[in-house]
Parts: sequence; structure tokens; C-alpha cells
Amino acid sequence: MEDAGAFEAVRACRNALERSIDNRFVVLTSACVDSICAVKILKESLEHTAPSPPTIRTVTNLAELKDAVAGEQLCGGPRVFFFVNCGGLEHEFRELDLMAGGVAIFLDNRRPVPIDDEPKGVEVRWMGFEGDHRRPVGTPSSLCALYFAQELELQSCKCLWYAILGQTDVAHKCGVMLEQIQNWQRLLEGQVAHDAWGISFGENFKLPFFQHTSLWESIRMSGSIMAKLGECWKLHNEELENFVVELGIPTEKSKIPYGTFMVEHGQNLDKKLEECGVQRGLHDLRSQGFKRKTTTGEVTAEDHALALRSALAAASGCCDLPSITEGTRSAMKILTGSDNRVKKAAMQYQKQMSSIIAAGYLVSRSRKQALRIYNLSKKKDVMDATQNWKCPFWLELLARHAMDYSNIPVLLIGLETENDRVPLVGWGNCKMEGTSNQQICPLAQMMLEVVVSMKGGKEDIDCVTFQTNMWWMKKKTAKEFMTLLVKKIQGG
Repeated sequence: MEDAGAFEAVRACRNALERSIDNRFVVLTSACVDSICAVKILKESLEHTAPSPPTIRTVTNLAELKDAVAGEQLCGGPRVFFFVNCGGLEHEFRELDLMAGGVAIFLDNRRPVPIDDEPKGVEVRWMGFEGDHRRPVGTPSSLCALYFAQELELQSCKCLWYAILGQTDVAHKCGVMLEQIQNWQRLLEGQVAHDAWGISFGENFKLPFFQHTSLWESIRMSGSIMAKLGECWKLHNEELENFVVELGIPTEKSKIPYGTFMVEHGQNLDKKLEECGVQRGLHDLRSQGFKRKTTTGEVTAEDHALALRSALAAASGCCDLPSITEGTRSAMKILTGSDNRVKKAAMQYQKQMSSIIAAGYLVSRSRKQALRIYNLSKKKDVMDATQNWKCPFWLELLARHAMDYSNIPVLLIGLETENDRVPLVGWGNCKMEGTSNQQICPLAQMMLEVVVSMKGGKEDIDCVTFQTNMWWMKKKTAKEFMTLLVKKIQGG
């Protein structure tokens, strides 16, 4: 795998070390699965290059990013900075006040093209940018980090798996084109052919955490199957029971652990799922993806990435910096730990699914329009679910699940936090009314454009970890924002 940006980044790092052996490496990163995977690859790469381990700091907004840069430079002059997924807001990097003589290397799936306004006197390198303004999502940072590692002649099967996990998560983002996903997968598949760590690429069933739970629970956690079964969000799960019976499996047997189940009922399960799925209108039960053999069986990249995502959500509380940092640590342990950590994350995710399933169904049944707006604080039917509706990460999981029920984009308003702000999380692609052929535009991009256009109240708005589909706002400002967003979608 070759990437011109990675080659230039490696050369910039080596030049910096030649200028000063004390030139430290600093990795500033946002909190998401792709970022966590990229940081792990960078850490392993830089430990083979630099005289001391890199400093790694998680940041959630531009103010924290500026403070982190200033603090590092105050301790000893210019640094080699890696900015991992800290873009997307189109801010000018001059605000960071980078010292002349330093190096700034950008890996950013949220900014598909480089910015023109580069700080003077600083060596800037952009990695993995696809150079297409039409694409709201760029190359996964974990894939860029893998390019970087390989330019340093670090061949690591673990790093390859980390890049696969990052790519798997980015592939689910709204606005990612199928052509992009297939291109990333081809690049990684070419590496798998030479891998000896049990990694393979092929078709997998869309059954979340099946190998870590049971068939019953796996189907319950599958939004695409749940949507077709219709009524199975209810506690009694009649349609789910019917579906399992159609597979020729007694209900009680579908709830036993995966290992025992496969011995007793695993024969022809793939064929039965395919046949029953077609009868139920489930024509997309399979997807192309990666998996790897482990000491206890196999783990799919989809499951491992979902475990990372749910761990990040579970530990991140209301998305203040300390809790997000803790969430990042929890996810990092799952990334590098044993299969049991993935299983524990699966169990944790499973506990939240009842709330997510019920709320997702209700969101999908709300008033049909170009954009479903759902305020959870006004819905008593989901208030008993969980206080997690204060956390944008859990709201994003809910929004993804709601989208499985209907293809209408969703805007969720969460519960008010202790600092009098509410989280707003959008998911999906909008059809722009009044445009030729009803042009498709990612909701995240429209949310950013509305924020930029707002004349007042910007001091009451903050982006969550640089992700333009997740925002904090005061209630009054949020009301104005929603009015402008709906007007924009309607072509106003």
C-alpha cells in the first residue's frame, strides 16, 4: 500500500528528528472508533521511530485543541503534531497558533479535502485526502495511519486489524459512497492475502454479537431484521418467536449460548436464514466484511467495531472531557484486549437494547415528514428507559437503529444536562425539496451549514468531538436551529 501523503509525513518526522533529537511527537485526537484505531497504530509506529513515546491527548472541541497545542509548545518549543479527526468544522488552523519550525500532520475522515489556509512557518502534511468536495467523508484515519506505519516498514498484523475496524466504523457514516467503501475494502483485502493472523474477507450475516450471545438476542439487536418483523419491539416478541419457529428452532433453544446452539442446531442455519429471510422480505441479510480467527472462535469486524462504539458510549456520560477520556480508555482496552472484553461489551450493549429498540420504534412512528424530529424529554413512554439520552453517543446509536425502521432522516433532542444544554443528534440523508431531482445531502452537512448561518446564540453552541451530526445547544438556541434546519430542507 502506497500513499504520497504518508511518504511526505514520514519524511517530515525524520527531518524534525534530525533538527532536534528532543523534538517530541504529540497526537491530538477526537473520540470515535476510527480515531482510537488510528491512534493505536500511530503509537506503535512512533515507538519504533522516536526516542520517547508520543504524548496522546483526547480533545472534544476547538478550545481544548488550542489549549492542548499551547500547553505542549510551552513545555519546550515546536512539536510534531498529529491531528486525528479534529476537523470537519472548517476552522482556520491559524487559531491554533502553531510555532514556526513545527510539523502538523493531519489524518481526518471528517475533512475530505485539505484547507488552503495553512499556518506560516509550519511544515504541514495531509494524509489520505481524496480531493473531492462532493464527499462529506474522507479516507478513514486508521487507514492513513496504516499507510504511515508501512512507510516506516512496520509490518504488523494487529495494525492491519485496527485499520479494518476503523474502516468498518467509518463505512456506516452517512454520506459515505459505496464506491469509497469498496475501494477501502479492496486496499485492505490486498493486505489480508499476506496476513498470518487469521484475518479473512467475505460474506457475513448481519447478526450482531451472535457468537457472543445467542441467536435470539442477536436477532433482537439487528435493526434491519427487527424492522421487517414489525411488532417484535414489544416485550412479548410474538413475531420474533414466529420467525425462530420458521427456522425450525424451538424458542427456548434459540436462547442458549452460541457454542452449544451451533453444536445442536447449527447445521444448515445459513440456508434456513436465507430462505426465511426472503419470505419475510429480508433480502440483505448478508454483507461483505472482515473477520478473524481467535482462540475461542471467530470475531467479525462489525462486532468488534460495535463493541468499541458501545464502550465509548457507556463510559462517556454527558460528553465532558474527563468522561470522554475514560470512554476512550475503555474502548482502547477492548481494542487490544482478549475476546472476553468484546463479549462483555456485547452484554452491556444487550442491556441497553430494550430501551433503544422501544425508542427506535417510537421515533420511526412519529409524524412522517422530510425530517423526523423527536424530543425524548417530551416522551414519557421512553423516559423510563435510561438517563443515557443525555449522551450524544447513545443518541447516535438510537438514531441509527431508528433509521432501520424507515429511510427518513432523524433529528433527536436528548435530555437537558446539568449545564442547561441539550444534545441534538442527526442521522441520515435528506432530500432537498425544491431542487432538481430532490438532491440528496447528508443531514450532518446541513446541520453544520445551519450553525454557520446563525447570526446569534453561537456562544451557546458546541460541536461534540468535532462530529457535525452531534451538537450541544441551549434550549432557546436549539429551537431556532430546528426552525432554520427544517426551512433549509424545505428549500427555504
